[in-house]
Amino acid sequence: MAAPRAGDLAAARWVPREGVDPAALAALLERAAAALATEGAVRKASRRKTLHAIALGDGVDHLLKANDYRDAPLLRRLRRSRSARELARASAAAARGVPTPVPVAAGELRRRGLLERCFLLVPLVPGAVDLERLRAERAHAPRERRACERALGALARRMHDAGVFQEDFAPNNFLWRADPPPRLWAIDFERVRLRAPLSRAARTLLLARLERRLADASGAARMRFLLAYADEDRAAARRWWLEVEARAPRLARRDRRRWQRTATHPSRRFAPMERAGWRGWARRDADPAALAGVLDGERVGEAAFLVRWLGRLSRRRAARAWGLAQMLWQRGGASPKPLALLRSSRGAALVFERPSGCQRLDTLADRRRLEPQLAIALDRLLRLGARPEALTADRLGAAAQGGRIWLLDPLVVSPGRRPPVEVHRRARECAARLAGTG
Repeated sequence: MAAPRAGDLAAARWVPREGVDPAALAALLERAAAALATEGAVRKASRRKTLHAIALGDGVDHLLKANDYRDAPLLRRLRRSRSARELARASAAAARGVPTPVPVAAGELRRRGLLERCFLLVPLVPGAVDLERLRAERAHAPRERRACERALGALARRMHDAGVFQEDFAPNNFLWRADPPPRLWAIDFERVRLRAPLSRAARTLLLARLERRLADASGAARMRFLLAYADEDRAAARRWWLEVEARAPRLARRDRRRWQRTATHPSRRFAPMERAGWRGWARRDADPAALAGVLDGERVGEAAFLVRWLGRLSRRRAARAWGLAQMLWQRGGASPKPLALLRSSRGAALVFERPSGCQRLDTLADRRRLEPQLAIALDRLLRLGARPEALTADRLGAAAQGGRIWLLDPLVVSPGRRPPVEVHRRARECAARLAGTG
């Protein structure tokens, strides 16, 4: 999407949030337009949306969301914009007691009544970072991590009691700031519906959606979150745990279908690939020549890739493996990032981006210190429908430093399969077998 011009901000019709003076908003937009014309840095871009960091003071202190509707269907361009809806919903959620940085104003640029662009000016929370990035960095102290888990549980409960149903209930939509006092905010109300206090079924669905993105969290971390959600009622927290676990297989089955459909069709993220006798699908940010080269035995760039051979697969079976790999990567990094799944007369190969320090588990001489991390990883894989007997050392990757575990063969997972009886005990037994202590 082409970035908006500075003049687009002035031409748009702006609606300020309650309490913002129109004269002050005009001055703010003038400064935002000047910043956009000179140094508006693009933080994120997709097919329709760009996110710009705007410096209105001495440093970056606002974000500008811009959506482009010029190639949208006609009826969509006649309706209210996403920005106007997000401003209204964020304001309503804040009025219901949900902590959120409410946008300053929403703007719509129309030509002959048809929506061309919309804008949302959002204040930046100084020193805050979203939970997705916080977890990826893995540098925060245990005390901060525990405080964040409790704060997330309490905020999720407050949102659900206030009737906030957030379709994208995920870690990247929460901001955390540790420096005193520690605080957590909910953000991105673009896909929010406001209701009366949510039903138990709706709460279970949202908690299951959040848990799938935090699947590598320990049992103690999940219990801290649920205790805060249940207002420190341990019996209620255990009931929530069981209900969320029961919902996970159905959610995984739906996610697998969605990712298989998405990843095997051309889009801004995925594309069909045919090169040097290989045919399949790849992510658009991957280098086709390097992928084909590493599969043909070339050692250039080999350290950047991790290859899992899957034998001869039909096109349908290969599409299933590709969709499963995407799903597992999205679920808290249960697999490394899948770059391509390619087939030739030699068989099918799944190529991953190699995580730092990752080796196949069966190549590590001393696995004993990895046993606790193995138990956590195998527990979530069994709950996703993995067969216990198929979780062998050659199908798993591990980083000795940091204790990360990844599944390299997605076909051992059958979403929707009922987990084995006493799944947590079975996970610990599998971990002991793989670590050589059982």
